[in-house]
Amino acid sequence: MKLDNIFNLKSGIYELFKSKNFELEIKKEYESYLSFGTKLRKFKGLYEYLKLNKFKEILIYGNPHSNYVSTYTFLCKYFNFKVNSIFYTKDRLKKSINSKISEIYSDEFKFIESKNNLEYYIKEYSNREKLFQIPEFGIHQSSIFSLNELWTEIENLKFEFLFLDIGTGFTALTALEYFKEKKIIGVAIGQDEKKIRTYLENISISLNLPKKNLNNLKILTPIISKSFGSVNKELENYIKEFYIKKEIYLDPIYSAKSILTILDYLKKTKLIGKGIYIHQGGILNHLKYFNENSID
Repeated sequence: MKLDNIFNLKSGIYELFKSKNFELEIKKEYESYLSFGTKLRKFKGLYEYLKLNKFKEILIYGNPHSNYVSTYTFLCKYFNFKVNSIFYTKDRLKKSINSKISEIYSDEFKFIESKNNLEYYIKEYSNREKLFQIPEFGIHQSSIFSLNELWTEIENLKFEFLFLDIGTGFTALTALEYFKEKKIIGVAIGQDEKKIRTYLENISISLNLPKKNLNNLKILTPIISKSFGSVNKELENYIKEFYIKKEIYLDPIYSAKSILTILDYLKKTKLIGKGIYIHQGGILNHLKYFNENSID
């Protein structure tokens, strides 16, 4: 596959919800290569940085089951970098599609049980020339410009509200910097509002983005399975029903919780206008929901 084909990401926009006063559309970033979504956009900027600085080898660390680690190990190997991975997980025997990708596309990898001893293992790579240590979750300034391609795609559409799950916060921060006149509404998965705001302030500083941008961010708390990674039967059935009715793929970690929360928020606040929800991709670990049409 040609490099341009992987990076040629222009996902579709479809109606998600419509009432008398409000219309909500969804931008399906999971339509990208292997459903890498916004992480593919982030990697594009980093890839240009790695090429420009002539790096030959990378070090990546994170949870092997995560969309981030599987995306970056795959793409770094695809683009001929030597891939060294440090996987932190409490259950190294657990397998998922993402973890299989993470292992297969790593030249070298090792497991650690927690991040507490991460620095010790990172030091092993400190003397290697032309090795770049990718920041956790891929949060690097070079990716701001490639993420802006997403915002360029939608900036001329008539909408007042942009909805997304906050996740690592990187995508949300670039949206806040790009859209000065729109309201950004994010669903905070796994953290309360106070903690997520402090976290986002720190990330803003590291990326040289103005902290004042956060004044334009409304944070919502999930109305279901609030702790990160938690899933219940109600959520699983919602994903299956949603796919049967709308043929839209949701995952139980981010998008399903976000959409449930956003729709609840719209009913309670009765906003007027139009919004777009960014589905950021990452479906590979959750294909089981779309191979079964039964509702428990």
